[in-house]
Amino acid sequence: VLSDVHKTALRVLMLVPFRKTELLGCHWHELEDRWLSIPASRAKTKEPMKLFISDFAAAQLPARRNESQLIFTTNGRVPTRLGSKIKTKLSAYLEVSDWVIHDFRRAFSTHMHEVSDQHHIIEACLNHKDGTKVGVAGVYNRAQYKMQKQAILQQWSDIVEAAVNDR
Repeated sequence: VLSDVHKTALRVLMLVPFRKTELLGCHWHELEDRWLSIPASRAKTKEPMKLFISDFAAAQLPARRNESQLIFTTNGRVPTRLGSKIKTKLSAYLEVSDWVIHDFRRAFSTHMHEVSDQHHIIEACLNHKDGTKVGVAGVYNRAQYKMQKQAILQQWSDIVEAAVNDR
């Protein structure tokens, strides 16, 4: 139903809560030591973000093709798209309607808030600013929460992997 590149992009979006356009524009050099970085210029919030890529998420990444710097591309020149045609094909194949790709981020947020009391870390994974990063607190709090984000993202990856393996 979908190309391999589209499948891998969707799988990574399920595992790592980037926004669709942020992930699809990623370059191989932005993946370093199991962390994928989105520069401020490509982030919706204009704040750079860096998220941990678990073993399971790394296994979903496409093979590097040719000389392209883009991770998700079908032609090596422009990022692949996950537009309405892809969503329509997937909806028909899965017999599911009334959903959007952004629901992957919502699922991550909702489920992790159910199983973790680390609200500010979950929000940091989503590149949201919560009360610990706005106003005067934001002036002083410059923490990146690297270890905490890694733990939350690994926990989410384990949950998704277990669900996939139980199918």
